[in-house]
Formats: sequence, C-alpha cells, structure tokens
Amino acid sequence: MDYPKPLKHECGCKVSWRTYKTAVEAEEAAKIASRDRELDLAEGYDFGYLWPGDISKNDDDTYTVVCP
Repeated sequence: MDYPKPLKHECGCKVSWRTYKTAVEAEEAAKIASRDRELDLAEGYDFGYLWPGDISKNDDDTYTVVCP
C-alpha cells in the first residue's frame, strides 16, 4: 500500500513526517505507518521516542503523521 500524497514530507534520522490537508488522509497514512512500524519492530528497529502512526493536528488545521 502506498501513502496518500502529502502536502509536505520531512525526513529525520529515525522517522519521517507526512503532512496532510484532511483527517481522512492522515488516518489512511497512519494505518499504513502502523503496519510498517510493526514490520520494522519485528526486525528490531528502534524509533526512539516517536511512534509511527501517531497523528497530530497542526495550528493551520493540517495533520501530521509520524512514519517509519
């Protein structure tokens, strides 16, 4: 499954963040991120203090999803 096209995609050293216009898109991306998270955890990957699949609502009414 492919992630919905984000408005913005930022990469960090352990995770990435995808920002979406709607909650529906963010929920879809969070489901994919959760599935990918479980696969990575099974291989021993450490995400640090972030949890792929988490969604946060931004001040501009967009939504950001933590992704592996």
